[in-house]
Amino acid sequence: MLSVATGAGRFRLRWARHPRGEPLYLVGVAESLASLERELRGLRRALLGLVASALLLAAGGGFWLARDALRPVALMAEEARRISDRTPGSRLTAPRSRDELSVLAEAFNDLVGRLEKALAQQRQFMADASHELRTPVSVARTAIEVSLARSGRVEAEYRNSLGVVGEQMRRLSRLVEDMFTLARADVAPLPLEVERLYLDELVAGCILEARLLGAEKGVGLTWSGPQDLEVNGDERRLRQMLMNLLGNAVRHTPPGGSVQVELAAPAGPFEISVSDGGGGVPEAERERIFERFVRLDASRRTADGAGLGLPIARVIAEAHGGSLVLSRSDPSGSTFLVRLPAPASSG
Repeated sequence: MLSVATGAGRFRLRWARHPRGEPLYLVGVAESLASLERELRGLRRALLGLVASALLLAAGGGFWLARDALRPVALMAEEARRISDRTPGSRLTAPRSRDELSVLAEAFNDLVGRLEKALAQQRQFMADASHELRTPVSVARTAIEVSLARSGRVEAEYRNSLGVVGEQMRRLSRLVEDMFTLARADVAPLPLEVERLYLDELVAGCILEARLLGAEKGVGLTWSGPQDLEVNGDERRLRQMLMNLLGNAVRHTPPGGSVQVELAAPAGPFEISVSDGGGGVPEAERERIFERFVRLDASRRTADGAGLGLPIARVIAEAHGGSLVLSRSDPSGSTFLVRLPAPASSG
């Protein structure tokens, strides 16, 4: 079979040989391909039209689907632009469909919630710090103004005024130092000068210092525990932690009461418990007492406490890889428990 082109168009040829005795007959048939070519051209145009229509429909459908799918993204972007520190409680509207956008919106809302909480804590910290700083400054300024208000004062009066100013400046210095310690702990791990030391000797030394505080109030201090307990830590920071706990216990123990300190070395970390004889901490407040500038009701509020002792003590314990918790609190008193990791060489 052969296709040939002629002036009249394309033809399809087919031939065959038929021998009839001596002569050989060659029989051929030709058929015009014009009708087939017309049909092919029509089919080609139809296919091209269908392909173009399908592409247009696909593009239009894809645009519509994309716009519909991205509409929640545009809405969330607009809502995110309106969220600021002056719009507390603002959140993204999460799509009801439980898809990736919904998960993203919920994660973003959780992040905003954490940032909002941190911002609120920072504002509260600034307000509390301003209040605490204002008190010693006001007392010192008043003492100075009273001393300078009238001439001819005797030396004893000036000494008394300077004593008041000096006491308030010492209180102010302690407060600023405590705030600086907490601020550094917020941005980076608390720097420590770690060395090997005996924990029992450290506790004994702190007890001797705290007994001076207790003697002024009529509060006794006792301690017990094993000897020669070695621990890796910063002696200055651990002493600060223990003195904060002991000072807190002495302040909250009524005159005639006692503070008990117990040092233990169980199989795990070393434990230091400090028990006072105060009125206890309400259950709802047992975690809040470790927040900054938190002081409870009048029965546990003191003039010389700024509410930073326990937060600093917890920061120091955690910086050493340990912990500080309120393990017991009832009307007979409270017990604060410090856990410090034992050195690897310890049993």
